[in-house]
Parts: sequence; C-alpha cells; structure tokens
Amino acid sequence: MGEKSNEIPAAQAMIAALGLTGRLFTPDAMHCQKTIKTARDTGNHLLVQVKANQSNLFRTSCAIADNTAPADTAFSRDTGRSRQEDRTVEVFPVADALAGSEWQPFIKTVIRVTRRT
Repeated sequence: MGEKSNEIPAAQAMIAALGLTGRLFTPDAMHCQKTIKTARDTGNHLLVQVKANQSNLFRTSCAIADNTAPADTAFSRDTGRSRQEDRTVEVFPVADALAGSEWQPFIKTVIRVTRRT
C-alpha cells in the first residue's frame, strides 16, 4: 500500500516545483487555506471559491460585495436544455476591508457570481 497523501500539500508542492511566476492557478474551494500563501510566496496568484467552511472570510466577502460598488460588472445569458441562465459577475476591490485580518496580505479582489435560471 502506498503512503497516504493529501491534495492540499500536493498542490502547494506542485506550485512551488513548477518554478513559474505571475501565473493564475484555479484550484477548488478546499485550497482557500495555505495554498494561497504558497502561490503568493512563489509570485503567483490563486482564484478560489470561498465557501461557508471559511465562515469569517465568507461573511466578510459577502459584506464587501453587499456594501461596495463593483469596480466592474459583466452579464451573460445562456439558453440550453430547455432553460435560460442569466449570469452576473461583479468585481469588488478589497481595499481596507480585510485590514488586520490574517487574509489581508493575500486577498486583493472579491468576485461575486450570481446565477438565475
């Protein structure tokens, strides 16, 4: 039997081993932890989904989106499978909203995606 492994340290090791800088990695929500620091330390960026399991960050991100005017907005409409989906993407600068938190050095932008079917 092989050694047990975990996706989070494996992703961190992969980002570091690739030797890339200035890249955007898009892992799933479980990487909204230490992998963010690894990306920053190697000169890269992450785009990750924040879920309720990161409750303080989730609440703060929602508050930023609810109380700040978006810096940019995009809208799309897709029709397929007998339904229509409208998608709005809004981009919010974080500014000082995370000042003093553990997340401040890592997060510069909050993106909210709203879907209606």
